[in-house]
Amino acid sequence: MQKRSLAPDVLKLLACAGVVVIHLSGYGLELFPILSFDWLSSAFWDSLARFAVPVFFMCTGALMLPPERRLTPGVVWKKYFLRILIILLFWSWAYYMMIVVGQYLLIWWTEENFLLNSITHTLRFDHFFHLYYLQILLLLYALLPVLRAFVRSATEGELRYALGVWAVLGIAFPLLRLYPPLSWLGGLTGQYAINMTWSALGYALLGHYLNSRGPAVLSLRGCVLLILCGFAVTFGGTALASALRGENVLDFMEGMSPGPALMAAGLFGLVLRLSAGRSSSPRLARLVKASFCVYLIHMAFVMVFRQFGLDLGIMPALIAVPLESAAVLALSLAGWWILSKIPIVKDRLI
Repeated sequence: MQKRSLAPDVLKLLACAGVVVIHLSGYGLELFPILSFDWLSSAFWDSLARFAVPVFFMCTGALMLPPERRLTPGVVWKKYFLRILIILLFWSWAYYMMIVVGQYLLIWWTEENFLLNSITHTLRFDHFFHLYYLQILLLLYALLPVLRAFVRSATEGELRYALGVWAVLGIAFPLLRLYPPLSWLGGLTGQYAINMTWSALGYALLGHYLNSRGPAVLSLRGCVLLILCGFAVTFGGTALASALRGENVLDFMEGMSPGPALMAAGLFGLVLRLSAGRSSSPRLARLVKASFCVYLIHMAFVMVFRQFGLDLGIMPALIAVPLESAAVLALSLAGWWILSKIPIVKDRLI
């Protein structure tokens, strides 16, 4: 039996924790005055965690793009695409109903035709905001056979060229074209950019490339520099642009932008180096399985916290973000433990 590699499991757990931090710290950017200490603290944690979603896509590429793995289009659609589609639709509906119930309990108001509306919104893919990752994942799975065919036949030079094109048109250009001098360009140049949804495919390819080339592809110093530079671009760009405009500017925090991309690549390479030759354990693998449920349900606890005033205003954001993140993670793990005891739910919905 083939051993389970340690690196993807560690990366998935870090990414899961990062998503929780993002959804808690991002609220502070709306809550506090720009450039205040609490705003900067919120931006610090938010920027630091922005590697999360890119790393998720990189792990998918590392695990599912290797040519030696047998994955026919039929298997991809039946085993992966359909499963994620069912999970997405169910949890989108569940969050809609959760809000309906919450409104009734708190203010004794019920939306007219709420049941029909919940179904309509779900089928229209008008989903709760943090589920966008699953919507993109559906696209990635749909195109996985095409990516696998490219990986099988591409030379080293062609792989690097594809990654270079993606880095320019999918990561750098969408951000840089918002500012001079590229903002001066007219004509159809604005359409050169690869939009956020499609850019996720590039992360999958990057994850496969780094994983298949092994730890030597990036030095330890190189990994650390990528993380530090990525954080500096994300945090510094957000603070500077927001100060100049007098409003929150989150362009530099976008997952498919240079700062988060550099952090994700650096972290991926760093974990590869530190985990080289090591296998995951059954306990860690079980925790990784739980992390997907944590991603699905954690926003329910975040919403409850905010509704009862347990937000970043109760203490300095520099301390509140990690403490509240730890609490949400603990509650979400408890929620997973309960849900994992329900047969249909544990097999189909988490």
